[in-house]
Amino acid sequence: TWQINAKNKVNGFYEWQRNNQPNNFAYLNAGVSSMESGNPYCNHPQLFMSTWNNTASSKLLFEGGVLLYNSWASTYDNACAGIPTNRLYRDTTLLFPFNGNGPSVFRTGQRPFKQRFSMTYLTGAHRFKAGFAADESLPYQSFVDRGATPYTY
Repeated sequence: TWQINAKNKVNGFYEWQRNNQPNNFAYLNAGVSSMESGNPYCNHPQLFMSTWNNTASSKLLFEGGVLLYNSWASTYDNACAGIPTNRLYRDTTLLFPFNGNGPSVFRTGQRPFKQRFSMTYLTGAHRFKAGFAADESLPYQSFVDRGATPYTY
């Protein structure tokens, strides 16, 4: 919170959660999945929030704010997972595929961007408030890097 002057105040908040699965993967510690399976995502939500208040007079108040929730996820986010190149390999000598998720994947999830503004006017026993709010969703983004694939299916 920052008091700009006697009539204006700004609030800001930011949070970034780097949520990695245990050893980057859900089943690795339990021993039911190998590191090569690489299926679960590591989620990293970010929250940006800001508000503004302006007391224009003893009867007039302006308020506004913005919020962005940037949700995204990735596989093999850290080189400490044991495969620094984010690559998995398939044994083509077998009759069946396994460890199917090999690429480095980055995806955004829900990304709402919200804005609001309002004005409040006080008159004796009455209060009038008018304003607007807008919601939009930022575009979904997906990046997949399979790297060189020298093998065939």
